[in-house]
Amino acid sequence: MAPPSQTLALPWYTRSDYPALLDLFSDANKLPTTYDAWLERADGSSWNFRKPFRCLQDLDPTHPFCDLVRRAEHFS
Repeated sequence: MAPPSQTLALPWYTRSDYPALLDLFSDANKLPTTYDAWLERADGSSWNFRKPFRCLQDLDPTHPFCDLVRRAEHFS
């Protein structure tokens, strides 16, 4: 039997959305300040895994995820 594969799901952002991402999250200070620095770190983090999966994040302010973030920050 083949050993189980390891998959890493990475949140993936577009260059144009990255500034909005930094404004959206309250812990943005934990993220690189530039898209290029984030991309370098994100690309480097997947090399230990055989099947990295890039999950493109939709940062449209009307997207349900953004509403969940706003509500969560309201209660924290």
